[in-house]
Amino acid sequence: RLYSVSTEGTVRMWNAATGQAASDVGKFAAAASWLGFTVDGSRLLVGTGAIKLNLNGAPATTISVAYSPDRKRIAEGQASGEIAIWDAGSRQNLAVLKGHSGAVGALAFSPDGSRIISGAADKTLRVWDAATYDPLLVMGDRDETIASVSFAPEGTRLYSVSTEGTVRVWEGGGK
Repeated sequence: RLYSVSTEGTVRMWNAATGQAASDVGKFAAAASWLGFTVDGSRLLVGTGAIKLNLNGAPATTISVAYSPDRKRIAEGQASGEIAIWDAGSRQNLAVLKGHSGAVGALAFSPDGSRIISGAADKTLRVWDAATYDPLLVMGDRDETIASVSFAPEGTRLYSVSTEGTVRVWEGGGK
């Protein structure tokens, strides 16, 4: 199954094998801008705009959020173009990743937790080492802002979706 959100506020489930829409899961009054599952996979989270995340007493305009597979870290994509990495238990800041020049609207950890992928309004996709927080790869998406990113289950392919609706598959994944 795949899930998508639309600017009309519709959350839709798709059959990944056939590419056909399976059902509409929900409808929001505002445009839905991001989605993700809770760490245990039991609930689908849908965002209808930027939120203020306040993990250390200094709120930032948060555009995207991703949990590491081991549930120990949170990656927070900010409007400033920075990515803050937090310890999920202590709420201590572990790192700030800099490289994007536009709002980071898409984040994901690789299935094994070794890499972080980010997509931003600067039209770049970046892969980071999740242990050292060093950049591994920078890829452009031509003239399109990246709205969503994910790793394939095996962790070597990356997927991105632009705000214009283009889906791209990227080989390599920074390994």
